[in-house]
Amino acid sequence: MVRYMDNTEKAQISEKKYIEELLEIIQKIATGEFNVRAPILNEHESIDALATGINMLAEEIQAYHEQRDEQAEALLNILEDVNETKEALRESEEKYRLIAENVSDVIWTMNLDMKFTFYSPSVSTQRGYTVEEALNLSLEEAMTPPSLKIVLEALEEEFAIEEQPDKDLNRTRTLELELFCKNGSSIWAEVSTTFIRDESGNAIGIQGWSKDITEKKEAEE
Repeated sequence: MVRYMDNTEKAQISEKKYIEELLEIIQKIATGEFNVRAPILNEHESIDALATGINMLAEEIQAYHEQRDEQAEALLNILEDVNETKEALRESEEKYRLIAENVSDVIWTMNLDMKFTFYSPSVSTQRGYTVEEALNLSLEEAMTPPSLKIVLEALEEEFAIEEQPDKDLNRTRTLELELFCKNGSSIWAEVSTTFIRDESGNAIGIQGWSKDITEKKEAEE
């Protein structure tokens, strides 16, 4: 005898297939297919509500991953910019090093506490000090007392100028100073200085160039 399914049984089979399809969609979402969506059949209110919830979850997960991808791309771009900046800085430092090592004049820098922070290798030829030795010299150890007096007076004047709103940010100052050498002798140097500034124009250090003018001074005497 053939048994025919009634409407209730047909509905149960349809509902079962619907649930199975939703489970497959959930599985796809779990494995990374965030663009799939569950169908809304409008036949089973409770299951349709479940499908709607699945779709909302899928949209949120997809949006999260898209945002994460955008953030990752932005981070990669930042890292690329940093690497390019580091490479440009390295090339700049290399060029500066080559210049510093091949000039006879001495290039130096100091902070606003009057501590030397850089000396070019030519200080060894000019005054006999190694770079490390020169960096450890105080102003009192680097020059004669009369020259130190000239320097301190000039610094006082320059710091006063810094308080003026219309100051020339690119100004330089040149002094003739008597500098000590490692062997106890001294040389005369023409020392030109300018302030090192930050992006806002504030003085954060001093840069100088010292040129040996001993022969010139001796000739004048």
